[in-house]
Amino acid sequence: PLPMSSKLTRLFAAWFGLVCVAAMASTGLSNTATGSFLEIVNARFASWDADGDGVLTARELDALVANMQIVGGDAAAVASLKRASRSTKIKCPPLTLDNIRDLSTQAPATNNPNFLRMFRESLNRLTNAPNRDLFASSSPKLETIHQGKLGDCFCLAPLGAMVHRNPQQVAALFTRLDDGQYRVQLGKQAVQVAPPTDAELAIAASNERDGVWVNLYEKAVGKMRMDQKPPAQRGDSTLDAVARGGS
Repeated sequence: PLPMSSKLTRLFAAWFGLVCVAAMASTGLSNTATGSFLEIVNARFASWDADGDGVLTARELDALVANMQIVGGDAAAVASLKRASRSTKIKCPPLTLDNIRDLSTQAPATNNPNFLRMFRESLNRLTNAPNRDLFASSSPKLETIHQGKLGDCFCLAPLGAMVHRNPQQVAALFTRLDDGQYRVQLGKQAVQVAPPTDAELAIAASNERDGVWVNLYEKAVGKMRMDQKPPAQRGDSTLDAVARGGS
């Protein structure tokens, strides 16, 4: 380490603290929003439990994940609950407030959801989330695509191959509409989707701050798969529809 006077050290520490606060604020992760997972759940559970039955159901979680108004730490908590509820590797009990509290205060177990770990991962994803432009660079880049917490490699692998072959052709698949939504061209079919929410960004693919085009592609493929099913079988989540694997 370079020698530094105590005054210079204090100045550097103060500057670094301001930089960290500014970075958190720019992503919606204020000191309040980044409170502990349990603090957030305790404060929000009653409003998140839309039907008031004391359990966060799959439909309620899907509505929360899709809610643009849920941001920062709240979105990280929602993403953690959603990940736990849809996992095939762990046994998730009904998401009552008592069960969430118990699992969050117990030592981590192999067959139980580790809410605190998932919460930290989600916060980290949001801290490093892309800007909300469609493309941050002049064209899509293969090296920025990273699969998230969804089993959708069948979706991202051909997308990466398309980017490697012709980035401009991929860029032409996306059109921003006047109402803020996006039209994504998938072969002969055009699919309209909303911009990704914070909770969706915490769960889905990451793109190294290079825009949200990968996230829009995932949502569009999920919506197309939902629309191909009879209404009674469609479910409520485009991310679930793309997360089940496929061809």
